[in-house]
Amino acid sequence: MVASTSIFWLSVSKQISHSLEKYTRMILIKARIATYRNTAQRLILFFVLGIFVSTQPACADDEGYLSSSEIGAITIVSAGSFAAGQYLKNTFGKTKPRWTEPPGIDLWFANSLGTKPRPGPLNFMDSNRASGINVFIAGSIVASLDAAYPNADRTKDILQGQFLYYSGLLAQKGIGGIFKGVVARQRPIARLYPNVVSQDNRYSKAFYQQSFFSGHSSSSFYAMTFLNKRIRDAMRQQMTSSEFDSWSWLSPVVTYGWATYVAGSRIHAHKHYFTDVVAGAVAGWLIGELFYSFGNNVREDSSEPMLLKVSFEF
Repeated sequence: MVASTSIFWLSVSKQISHSLEKYTRMILIKARIATYRNTAQRLILFFVLGIFVSTQPACADDEGYLSSSEIGAITIVSAGSFAAGQYLKNTFGKTKPRWTEPPGIDLWFANSLGTKPRPGPLNFMDSNRASGINVFIAGSIVASLDAAYPNADRTKDILQGQFLYYSGLLAQKGIGGIFKGVVARQRPIARLYPNVVSQDNRYSKAFYQQSFFSGHSSSSFYAMTFLNKRIRDAMRQQMTSSEFDSWSWLSPVVTYGWATYVAGSRIHAHKHYFTDVVAGAVAGWLIGELFYSFGNNVREDSSEPMLLKVSFEF
């Protein structure tokens, strides 16, 4: 009787021990996921890029599409700039801020557009998740346009369009990281409201000295530039010259209007200065123009071109 009772309680204690160990591991894993959330997002980007790189042989070296050497060069440049950006951001970006005193225009916009600071999100776009959803939605719309209005071969257009879009996104992230690491500018909320920062545990200390330039602004202007140019190409396919002239304003107003809202939200949340979002917007626009232009060889071969193609357009 005593022996059976001892065996019973020994079994119970083992079950309790295993349960405690299981839940402890779950807590640690969740904490680790929260700590390395940004790393997970970067791995997702690499994973997405890898998918499209692996599917590119379906259209590589076909007439009117990127060649395998062009695909390789774009991949190396995108991944290389991304890796350099992450290295500089995580190395030099964690040192003492090298730019702490903002010019007068930055203070004016911060006081005019900024909300009352407090711990936690300060507006709809004040999170990395919102920024990520923004660019992935734009990429999905680009894929839908390639499927609905193919310039040549629908499948190949989708693959090439997505490859260029996400390659450019990697490059944009990398260039932003390079600037954040090299400039090491203190964020306005850390410069103007240090007491609020001490109460907000969402970000690391390094985050508050990586203000220049705005990643949200850069990624939004990149995504909206790429999307705007794809919409306008689709409009050219489906409209006459006069119809296009009548409606050509709509796409840039909607896309760049949204990108401007995102940029303004960063000033509103005291996460970036005015000069941060302007520099980010210019960088995102230029990168979007560049990577979209890489696919011009197939778009210029459209069977019934309605208008002459113009680079760097709004």
